[in-house]
Amino acid sequence: MHLTTKMAAETWSSFLVMAAVSVSLASGLDDSYEVLLSSDGPTVLDAPITFFGELKGVDSASNRYRWRWYDTTSPGHFQETESNGTVTSLNYTIVYSSAEYDFGTFEMSLTIYEYEFIYWKIIGEKHLKYTLTRELNGQLVVSQEGVMTEKTVSSLKDTTIDVKFHDPEDFLKDARIHYFWFINTVNYGQTPTGTFEYNFTDPGEYDVEVSVIAYFDNSSRESSPSLLYNTKEEMLAFREERPNNGVKMAIFAKRIVSKTPISNMTVTGETLLKHGEIVDLNIDCTGSAPWLYCIYRKEKGYNITGNETCDSSNPPSLLKTECEFPIIWYFRDSDTYNFLVVITNEVSSHIEVIPVTVYDVASQSPISIVIIPVISSILVVVIIITGVALSAHYRNRLAVEVADFDFGQADEEELQYKSFWERLRESFGAQFTNGGSDSQSEGSSVSGRRSVQMPGPAGIGYGSIT
Repeated sequence: MHLTTKMAAETWSSFLVMAAVSVSLASGLDDSYEVLLSSDGPTVLDAPITFFGELKGVDSASNRYRWRWYDTTSPGHFQETESNGTVTSLNYTIVYSSAEYDFGTFEMSLTIYEYEFIYWKIIGEKHLKYTLTRELNGQLVVSQEGVMTEKTVSSLKDTTIDVKFHDPEDFLKDARIHYFWFINTVNYGQTPTGTFEYNFTDPGEYDVEVSVIAYFDNSSRESSPSLLYNTKEEMLAFREERPNNGVKMAIFAKRIVSKTPISNMTVTGETLLKHGEIVDLNIDCTGSAPWLYCIYRKEKGYNITGNETCDSSNPPSLLKTECEFPIIWYFRDSDTYNFLVVITNEVSSHIEVIPVTVYDVASQSPISIVIIPVISSILVVVIIITGVALSAHYRNRLAVEVADFDFGQADEEELQYKSFWERLRESFGAQFTNGGSDSQSEGSSVSGRRSVQMPGPAGIGYGSIT
């Protein structure tokens, strides 16, 4: 509760005396208890803020407890409540008027005591910092097709920007609120609700701002909001004025990044390979950088589910400037295989299956293995034929020469060296043995042959004696 300055002074005096007594009697905090403290802040001045206290470790409903609240604002707030063990949580709500308080960060403390016979023993305490603001609290929420995003949007989709107030106490339920929208300092006008739709067609960064003014009474400012917020400078000038309980305002800003989704993924390279060849594919895609990609090997006939993502077992690789990467693989066995490619950027995901077939080729001997034996066989045949022909040719020539120059073969006896008297005796013997003409002819023949084979002066021959 809010106290006047005099009441606050008296209360603080009483509080300090009681605290001194409690500290002197208490031996310290009790570890069997735990005190929790939270709030629904931050809150704008003139709006309520609630603090939530909780005590854990209560083991008996008959125990008596004292809950003491106090803050560090000036003038300060103090509240004390007694309860039994059936109450384990209490709330404390305060309204900080803009006429007495200014914005800032303060601290609320909760101390809980347990009654021990004749004194109150401290069993736990908690401190919590909270913020009071001059302006309405909230933020801009960005979404596309109902899906919220932090700040990055697709350039191909309409973007919805909503003002989300932090108003847990429903302070704005009776206010009349106007919204004024700016994108990159360009005024896009006023809307009666906190929703604005826009298509960020060109990739890039955009600064989105919305000025909000809420009226809680018939303030004269409400009659000319468009003039008041005609320029950004006028908005900032109004922002510096002292807030009051009749008008509240705020400026919410957010930087939005528009990016182009991934599209036109192309695959270059052979997907039908002979066994033993290496898969060598190149993947290209379009869209805004950066990209993340990963590659999986999938079984034949794999169907895309749409839920495929890169995970810790196959962490994604990062591409910063160009969406281009290779797939190089070697398959030992001939079959049909699938590569699952997952590419993402911040606004889209592209999933595609690339089938690759490796086939066997019928075994064929190299052409050299066939040609070389054939050529060798032909050469051997040619050599044989040539040899036979040459042999026949020289044999024929030899036969002719023998016919022309062979005068008969002399007996071995005739070729032996004989003296003149031996030859004379043989001539007489041959004469008496053979006929006349025959003897003469034979003698001449022998004499002719001997004249060739026997040494002696040229032109000397021996005829038969008649």
